Amino acid sequence: MAESSKPASGLQRAYFEKTCTYCGALFHVELSRQGGSNSERMFACPECGKHYEVLSALPPKVRLINARTDGKSGGYQETMF
Repeated sequence: MAESSKPASGLQRAYFEKTCTYCGALFHVELSRQGGSNSERMFACPECGKHYEVLSALPPKVRLINARTDGKSGGYQETMF
């Protein structure tokens, strides 16, 4: 569930939980948004490294909640297909 707050700097904070579509890890993502200053930012699953994109004024902060559930130990590899 997303939450948000607005600090004095004009940045709006947003929080959400994400389950990795590759390894099943659950992690918490914190974003900073500001009207007109947002751009595409990448963040990675802390367990396998799969990349995701969001609109944010600053790089997202990611914190692992639950480890991967796929039973593997390798990282995600992007394919060109």
